[in-house]
Amino acid sequence: MLRLRRDQIGDEKRLVRDLTREITQYGKKKRKIVKFYAFEGRSWVWLPRFYAIRRNFDVAVDTDLPLHQPGLTLNGQLLKTKRRPQVRVFEAAIHALNKRGGTIITLPCGAGKTNVGIALCVYYGVKTLVLCHNMTLMNQWKQRLETFVKGGIRVGRIQQNVCDTQDKDVVLASLQSLHARNYPEEALRYGMVIVDEAHHIVAQTFAWALKKLTFKYSIGLTATLERRDKLEDMVCLLIGQPCTYLVKPGELEPTGRLCLAIDARPDVQVNVVHFRRGKQRVRTNRRGDVQYSTMVTWLTQDAERNRLLLQLVSMMRQDGRQGLLLSDRVDHLRYLHEHIPDSEIFTGKLKTEKQQDAAAEKEFKKFMTLSTYRQFAEAMDFCGNFIILATPVSAVEQPVGRILRDRLVYWKHVRCQAIQDLLLDAQLPAPVVTDYLFQCLRPVIIDFFDVFSIFAGMANKRLKYYTKAGFELIHVRDL
Repeated sequence: MLRLRRDQIGDEKRLVRDLTREITQYGKKKRKIVKFYAFEGRSWVWLPRFYAIRRNFDVAVDTDLPLHQPGLTLNGQLLKTKRRPQVRVFEAAIHALNKRGGTIITLPCGAGKTNVGIALCVYYGVKTLVLCHNMTLMNQWKQRLETFVKGGIRVGRIQQNVCDTQDKDVVLASLQSLHARNYPEEALRYGMVIVDEAHHIVAQTFAWALKKLTFKYSIGLTATLERRDKLEDMVCLLIGQPCTYLVKPGELEPTGRLCLAIDARPDVQVNVVHFRRGKQRVRTNRRGDVQYSTMVTWLTQDAERNRLLLQLVSMMRQDGRQGLLLSDRVDHLRYLHEHIPDSEIFTGKLKTEKQQDAAAEKEFKKFMTLSTYRQFAEAMDFCGNFIILATPVSAVEQPVGRILRDRLVYWKHVRCQAIQDLLLDAQLPAPVVTDYLFQCLRPVIIDFFDVFSIFAGMANKRLKYYTKAGFELIHVRDL
């Protein structure tokens, strides 16, 4: 966010019109008004940086930013494969940053967005701030920086009472803390700012946290720029225009951007479970708004539905399989945990920093990991091969991305003794073993379709994504 004099703006009515949005709220008839500008007294106004640049306002550049060269080098190389075109994205991002000063990198889950961000930090040689919206992301960034950068990188942190920024190459900051607390001005000046999971930055608390920062370059990293509230354009006004565009099967390629084709994935099997019994009741308040939260709770308390869930989990219990079950209710996870042997709950509700660090660095080794969409939908490193979506959700690309890994992941994490014996058999060519292993452990999605009320529309959005992604669809009806 930039602070400009109001006499620079000219037509203030246009500014108000451009930076005001009405967004639909789930289950409510009344739309919510959000503003991405703020007048400060009679002389000043705050507005998104790239809106000011687009309108050709006089944007002063601070020449006293920490643009020193840390002297860091990468420990390894970026990939040039079709599914992980990191080199092409790196080059496109450099072009965009040199031209406009900010850009958004869009890559599928597991394609290496973090590595590209680190490479750009090293290339420009500037002190960098990485903005994260949860503790898990911060710890994963710390691990990647220490792994992917040579020369003893110095990593600082801004979180709650901690403000460790002096003589650091990269600083990891909590967006919540940055919004809620006041830190010294010299701790908030950087050559580059990287926003991980950039589609979250339009949340009001996060967007206004940017007004505290001074920086030259801005980079956003995300797998899904599209938002349910259609505020993608505001993400671009805050961070910069995307330098990459993901083209799904059947879509036309736009001009002016690096287009990365997403291959169809017929190897991924989606089992769509049409559940039509149990507690499928609609509840509304006095205004006629659907009581979404109450209805989800009813679904999780449905004994017949839970019985079917447990049966499906039992069917997936086989050598080499490791799965993830996501639900919106922690009580639901606790109930399922009691009835699923070799399972663990991971919700992120851990009190101490030591517990949070341990959780973020853990490897999920149980047969089933039970978690919430909020905790596990983004940026979590999980190497399982099937997922069960136990409660309704609209946006499914991020949760499903946890299990969409390359074949090499199956080599590393296989637990089936019979397959391990095959790997040790020198008479079998490696490609034959890989194909056999892949067929045994192909990614599987089990999705409960509760096709009534508001949940029907959510189910249709998920089905549209599965179809565009080229997954194999199997419909299980009349349950």
